[in-house]
Amino acid sequence: MFSNPGVLPKRKKTENDELNCLVNDKNYEKYYYIQGRPYIIKFCFTCQIIRPPGVSHCSVCNNCVERFDHHCPWVGNCIGKLNYKYFFSFISIFNILILYTFVLSVYLLVIKQKEYLNLEMKMKTIVNKYPLLLFLLSESDSK
Repeated sequence: MFSNPGVLPKRKKTENDELNCLVNDKNYEKYYYIQGRPYIIKFCFTCQIIRPPGVSHCSVCNNCVERFDHHCPWVGNCIGKLNYKYFFSFISIFNILILYTFVLSVYLLVIKQKEYLNLEMKMKTIVNKYPLLLFLLSESDSK
């Protein structure tokens, strides 16, 4: 899965920078209204960037990711804006595989059950025809 989920690049620290004052302000938030809807702009102290709306920080990868969904341990990557369609394809194919395995297992169990019942009926007819054979088989097993 090792695709870029939409990681925003981290800012390199410089001494004379206008964002250094934001590092001291732990509650940096700005509210913007776009088409009448409020958006909160926050500062990410780990990445040293101002996060646009819809960007979240992943504590596992230690990166800010656009439209961050979650960090998936099965693929070992964040699921975000750029790789969501690949993750959805992965989940869909995995579910199809599970369904195929279930249907095949049930089908094989039904076939094996029928074969077992046929074998049991054959054994009953053999025992009915040759009762002495059952006695001989049971004696040979006990030795």
